[in-house]
Amino acid sequence: MGDIYGKEGYFHIESLLNPGLAPWTLDQATAYAELLKSLTILADVQLVFWMMHPRGFGIILRKTPEIAYSKEAKYEALERIGEAKFAQRWMQQADDGAKPLSHGHENRRHYYETLSQDLGTFTKVLKQRISVAYNNQNNSIGSVWRERAKAFNLPDDAFALSEVAAFILAQAHLQNDEDCLEWPSTVMDSRGGDSDARLGLKKIMQTKASTPKQLERLLNLREEVLKKAVTTVKQTARGRPSAWRPICEQ
Repeated sequence: MGDIYGKEGYFHIESLLNPGLAPWTLDQATAYAELLKSLTILADVQLVFWMMHPRGFGIILRKTPEIAYSKEAKYEALERIGEAKFAQRWMQQADDGAKPLSHGHENRRHYYETLSQDLGTFTKVLKQRISVAYNNQNNSIGSVWRERAKAFNLPDDAFALSEVAAFILAQAHLQNDEDCLEWPSTVMDSRGGDSDARLGLKKIMQTKASTPKQLERLLNLREEVLKKAVTTVKQTARGRPSAWRPICEQ
């Protein structure tokens, strides 16, 4: 995969829960979705498309130099993930030239600033935060992930991006959790009128407007992906079967 995280453009990142663990509840997935949204702001990346399902997540991010969120947006993001006291102190120090941050707060500032260095750091922090929350809620310990996150640098192409988005929506079904289309996702946010979700759909479909027809097209493409995924068996170089993936990721 090389230094894929150091590149720019569109990225598909996915990670699945260890199959031996209890799947996420809807409340857990909703909390993890809020964490995801806040971390993308702190990392200066655009959350283009995403879904949290019972056994993991799939996201499409866009990273370019011109994507940079304001200090106010980052302070609000910190507050949403339980860092209100630190956010207030950091804001005061930055705006008023107050006394330097304490050693602990300085370490936290560095921790969050590293998110924007590369998507590898962002992915690591997202998975670690979810792991800690999941283990605390389930009185468990250890890694909650099946394997390392998979990451793909995607072409800036409507067909490729929409096929990957449809694959993300299909993952819950492929992981044996069929009725999940109403779980936290770009689709649900868009239906609720969220402007960021609708902007993401425009990026995926590469159109000037986000319309109900786009969602319908994407859901129809999801059905096509499901048919391909359950009927197509790929063979690896060593002769072992592997799961179907979008064309741009093969």
